[in-house]
Amino acid sequence: MLADPSFLFKIGTEIVIDSCCATFAEVQKRGEDFWAEFELYVADLLVGLVVNIALVGMLAPYVRIGQPSVSKGFLGRMQRAYGALPSSVFEAERPGCRFSVNQRLATYFYKGILYGSVGFGCGIIGQGIANLIMTAKRSIKKSEEDIPVPPLLKSAALWGVFLAISSNTRYQIVNGLERLVEASALAKQVPPVALAFTIGVRFANNVYGGMQFVDWARWSGNETFEKLASMSLIANITVYLRTRYNMNGILLVNVVSIWSGSSNLTSIPGALISDTYLGKFYTLLFGSIASLLADCVEPKGWQLSILYAGLALLAIGSGGIRPCNIAFGADQFDTRTPKGKTQLESFFNWWYFSFTVALVIALTVVVYIQTNVSWVIGFVIPTACLFLSTVIFLIGHHTYIIKKPQGSVFVDVAKVVTAACRKRKQKVNDGQDSAEKSFYDPPPSPLLESYSQNVKLPHTVKFRCLDKAALITDSIELDSQGKAKNNWRLCSIQQVEQLKMLLGMVPVWITGIVCFLAMDQQNTIGILQAIQMTKPYKISTSHQPGSA
Repeated sequence: MLADPSFLFKIGTEIVIDSCCATFAEVQKRGEDFWAEFELYVADLLVGLVVNIALVGMLAPYVRIGQPSVSKGFLGRMQRAYGALPSSVFEAERPGCRFSVNQRLATYFYKGILYGSVGFGCGIIGQGIANLIMTAKRSIKKSEEDIPVPPLLKSAALWGVFLAISSNTRYQIVNGLERLVEASALAKQVPPVALAFTIGVRFANNVYGGMQFVDWARWSGNETFEKLASMSLIANITVYLRTRYNMNGILLVNVVSIWSGSSNLTSIPGALISDTYLGKFYTLLFGSIASLLADCVEPKGWQLSILYAGLALLAIGSGGIRPCNIAFGADQFDTRTPKGKTQLESFFNWWYFSFTVALVIALTVVVYIQTNVSWVIGFVIPTACLFLSTVIFLIGHHTYIIKKPQGSVFVDVAKVVTAACRKRKQKVNDGQDSAEKSFYDPPPSPLLESYSQNVKLPHTVKFRCLDKAALITDSIELDSQGKAKNNWRLCSIQQVEQLKMLLGMVPVWITGIVCFLAMDQQNTIGILQAIQMTKPYKISTSHQPGSA
């Protein structure tokens, strides 16, 4: 039984605003193809109609009638637990209805599951209808074959994730703001104030929240969940090892430092394998699976071998994910066109935004659950996030631009150093013109040109000793087509210039090492000191959280 007299007004407002925003967005996105793809727009509009009713209805307050279940079975306990939850995170307390912080937090995740289920089901139905219509049109009219049909499962999964995280968070906040305004003295004296606020806040929510978040979810869903999962573990790993494994200070610091350092160092072989053999897609997939297997491990206190195996899998997974994630996303855009350059810039903006959001959630919500509610639940959340990121990543594999491995910069560096050492007794001519004539500088291959990687670096005079790697000392070093017979003896001047660029970044890199040496102490020694401090104020937790 609903207890909100403005419920119907809120549903109507939500439907009208969302329909207008969706129509404007579809017209802007599809442009001249809007009428050719009209079925897709109608499908989205129908799905949005059902979703809007669910978004408002699932958070509406209700009057609890009847007696709670007295059954002692599993269903009875679940029914009592559900009945004790508020209808929304910010539901007002009333006589007989008092809610704890844990209950409000549980409501957020419970409503997220409901929203995700509704989104996935509506996505299956709506996109399925649109795909059937488009397939029928293609069989009748051949000119429709160039209109892309979104994949069914991927579209449904994105809808579910979008509702479970973005919509759930935003509408909980909107619901709380509306409650504050409706309870104010001004709204009680002038009721249209609350109605006007409802229209304004829901319009802003749709425009600045929903429309932009959909684009972000399409581009960086995998990255966000992976970062949330990894940062949730990193933030509180020191507290976990200290409280659950009783590790002393020195051993704990060594374990965390070795694991953290290994996770960073594995990025080098991960990038090497990705660029030379597997490619970014399969390296990302392997890294996600390895990290997921590590998160599924739940060792007992005495099973240190399982703990170390889990940390090793996490380090291996990080080595596959970190060097490829943002690079693989950038591969999806054609930077040779103005539209591609604009989309790439927007992608980077949303990538860093998603990273920040994941970091904030990991260091606040997840750490709070781990420290105050349960370690099991606290580790189930990042595991589920990582599993969801892997599923989303796999669902969209048919739509990705997957480039073939084209060689690693680390191999090129090794070739330049080796060739320069072999020709260390050779002398580079002082005259720049004569020197450039003796350098090996082949034109870019057609393969590289098709991927917009044919940027030619100018020859520089710094680090002249490395120029010996590209110095042609004998004509037998070239084959009949003018290509180097042995790349470990003769390198191109482009490979030499790439190494020079890397050497120019060494001062910045060294500065970063000094900075992170100090920052890394916060996750180990700093937290250990916080745990051992005498706390003068009463707190509800028995352990200092890692985000403190």
